[in-house]
Amino acid sequence: SSFGLFSVTIRLTQKGMQNRDRVEALFWEWLELIKKYAYENKLEAYHEELRSLSTIGYRFKENSSPVDFCSVTSENMFYHEPDELLHAAYSTGDYDDNVIRKFLDRLTPKNSVVHVWDSDFETSDEWMTEKWYKGQYKTSVMSEAQLEKWQSPSVIMNELQVPGLNSFIPDDFSMKNTMKKRDQGRYATKLIDSNNLRMWMKADNAKYGVPKSYFNMHLTSPSPYSSPRTMTQTRIFERMFKDMLNCQFYDASVAGLSYGVSVGVTGINFKISGYSQKVPKMISAMFENIQSIIDNMDSPDEVLSEKYTKALESLHRETSNFNLDAPYEVANYNARLVLEEKTWTIPQYLSEMDDIKNMDVSKAVQECATIIREALSTKVCRVEALYGGNVDAEESNVVADIVKEYFLNEKCLGDEEVPRFRSMKLPTKDDLQKIQWKGRSNDEEVRFPLVYEELAQGVSENNNAVEMYLQIGSEIDLGYEGVGIVDIIGNMAYTSAFQTLRTQEQLGYIVSAYPRVTTGGGYGLSVVVQSSSKLPEELEERCEAWLLKFREEVNLMNDEEVTAEASSVLAQYLERDTRMSEEIGHAWGSIVATERLSGYDREPVFDRLETLAATIDLERQNSTITASELKTKMLEIIDNFFLTSSPSRRALSSRVYGQSSKEVYKANAGKPGYLQGHDDIHRLKLGMEILPNIPYWK
Repeated sequence: SSFGLFSVTIRLTQKGMQNRDRVEALFWEWLELIKKYAYENKLEAYHEELRSLSTIGYRFKENSSPVDFCSVTSENMFYHEPDELLHAAYSTGDYDDNVIRKFLDRLTPKNSVVHVWDSDFETSDEWMTEKWYKGQYKTSVMSEAQLEKWQSPSVIMNELQVPGLNSFIPDDFSMKNTMKKRDQGRYATKLIDSNNLRMWMKADNAKYGVPKSYFNMHLTSPSPYSSPRTMTQTRIFERMFKDMLNCQFYDASVAGLSYGVSVGVTGINFKISGYSQKVPKMISAMFENIQSIIDNMDSPDEVLSEKYTKALESLHRETSNFNLDAPYEVANYNARLVLEEKTWTIPQYLSEMDDIKNMDVSKAVQECATIIREALSTKVCRVEALYGGNVDAEESNVVADIVKEYFLNEKCLGDEEVPRFRSMKLPTKDDLQKIQWKGRSNDEEVRFPLVYEELAQGVSENNNAVEMYLQIGSEIDLGYEGVGIVDIIGNMAYTSAFQTLRTQEQLGYIVSAYPRVTTGGGYGLSVVVQSSSKLPEELEERCEAWLLKFREEVNLMNDEEVTAEASSVLAQYLERDTRMSEEIGHAWGSIVATERLSGYDREPVFDRLETLAATIDLERQNSTITASELKTKMLEIIDNFFLTSSPSRRALSSRVYGQSSKEVYKANAGKPGYLQGHDDIHRLKLGMEILPNIPYWK
């Protein structure tokens, strides 16, 4: 639509924007360097690399979304013959030196348009307003002197280099297991089982026939989430490391290798995948890189300090903007603060970041290195790793040796130091009456359900939102059958709530109902509504009315309708994996789900979904439950845990008020049963019970 021949987008930090003229000059220097390579006939090897990557991509293309395939193919029909449709996107023409030179000759400053976006621009009278979207802008013509300077750079910066050829492009696509074995490889097998390392292997066994491997690893450590400070420093390192990885392993990503590092409350996760020949090399290079960075952080140079500062600023900006998210998202987060035993808050994180900003940057980097070294070495509890795809036991053990070399040189912490998180047990109406509320008279009734309120931070945010969480209990109390029934209720509730609250009552565009599982195994149903016209308490009233309507809808269902709803959830449980990555992902999910457990309970249950499906399969020959019995149990859950008439109901209403409702929000401050602020949450939690932390599949 822009009729452009070539475009480049450069995203800059605040410092980069302050030096925008220099960045633009460097671009034209870089382009001059490319032209020089073309005139010296040095680009053909890079063209052959692109051809090789296209051939590999087509040869080993895996299953994709049928909808996406149809969409792309239908568009390609305008440009290609029918017999070319499947491979057209992967076809690379022959290298033509003449065409390359003519193309590059057209890339000149005089042929260019430069767009600059910056939220910090200061506008003046010379700025204009765009007709349709009212965006402010101004245009200017570059001077002849500037164009000439860009056209013929007198000097090319020494640091600008054309990269070498890509060493990560594979050329060995041999398969480890060429014979399909029906009875082997369905589940991951354990190759190493020691106190500090479990190494798992999930071989393809020619099921998918793609020469790709997948590596997942989790280092369990109490260090990252031990305090707001340690979590903040760990997240800063995560961003800094990702930034450095993207620079150093760009070739790997081009060659089909993907990699990731993420920080969680229980430790640090690594994920690497790609063509099998290069994955072990990538694992070793990535681990060596992380160790080198940590060592260099003990005496950081200017570049490392700048990257740390950039990561800190990015994290601070993202965290500061969290409360500007949509009110229903803020309500969801606030509910988590009440429902989970140990949670650090946004103000705590921001306070730590402000403190770090005031530190000498070298000392801040050194502190970060100390915390990361603890998380990856001196305070590791145990390591779980899975190597899957086109792999065998010999290569998996080589990968295990790499893990040991980099992360298991120190004595590991004991099982009692594994970070474990619990869910809070919400109070019933009677429980709430027993809590001492400041300023409450003896005969004053406490508001139920419990309410946590917050005012939207955006000055122009006028939407209100509520998330009602109706707690059912712990997953161990539900068991397989109970979890299956809750999933059926959730599946039905989503459709019913959307139809009633969104379509019929038109409360707002955001309406949802779903089973919510909290950290520590707490189960419940969440009902979410965001509205620009109704106050949170009005939305809550409509949710309560819908629950009664939903109860009646379930009560009126016949056996065929109950069976159809159960079959719908059953199909979701048993949905077939179509790619090796999906199968590996499910196996890895089963393995890391045991992280919080001890002893023999740590054995993964790889057939959990099959067992779960069997408990709600009403059509199998030896079904343990009938449609009528399933309906009765659904009604029991609704009656006991969802309806206001139930004495065992445990509920929370998380509200966010838009700015236009500020006075209503202020009027609720201090009322019994209303929480406003994190201090109120902390005080309430001191008197709340904790749910059992044992999974339903044990």
